[in-house]
Amino acid sequence: EDARQSIKQLLAKPAYRNIVYALVVYFLMAYGALVFTASFMIRVHGLTVAEAGGLFGIMSAVGAVVGNLGGGKLGDHLAKRDIAWVARFPGLALIAALPLYVGSFAMGSVALMIPLSLLGGILLTGAVPTIFAALHLICGSKRRAMAVALAFFFANLIGLGLGPVLAGAISDHMAQIYGPAEGLRYALMIMSLTFLPAGIFMLRASKYLKSDAEE
Repeated sequence: EDARQSIKQLLAKPAYRNIVYALVVYFLMAYGALVFTASFMIRVHGLTVAEAGGLFGIMSAVGAVVGNLGGGKLGDHLAKRDIAWVARFPGLALIAALPLYVGSFAMGSVALMIPLSLLGGILLTGAVPTIFAALHLICGSKRRAMAVALAFFFANLIGLGLGPVLAGAISDHMAQIYGPAEGLRYALMIMSLTFLPAGIFMLRASKYLKSDAEE
């Protein structure tokens, strides 16, 4: 089948559409706004560039390793009970990450921020393996590459493209009222709210996963 037909058949699936929506909103925060975390630690908590960069790097690495391995294993375990968990688990993980990130940015010290941010990062990266497992489950073997390419196209174009711009615009607006440090704090807290719709889209996808699944 040609590319146009593949895209048409993928977009006809409610599960696929909801997963793409979730990825777009996920990228908005995870790969867009969270890049300001080191700047936040410098501006709000008074860390040096080296301290903030090192700390952010360690937190990201630990979160990625624990989250990806743990999320993949837990997702596989839950999927054995009910295939809908392949989409339901990341949906719940994304929603659970919301209060952790809002709390981490609200904290008055780095010592209180780190554990909340680390837990949020583990949930965030833990959701990724099962999001893509759900994507592969419904696209069918003939359209697997196209399904991933299309999802990444929208996620990068909208999520990654708009994330830093949106976070920066909110930060600049808030800075006029609260100052540059608190302005960035409020911007990151507001941007963290995107995890709620991302999680809801994955929960919606879980309802259609079984009927949209393809060999």
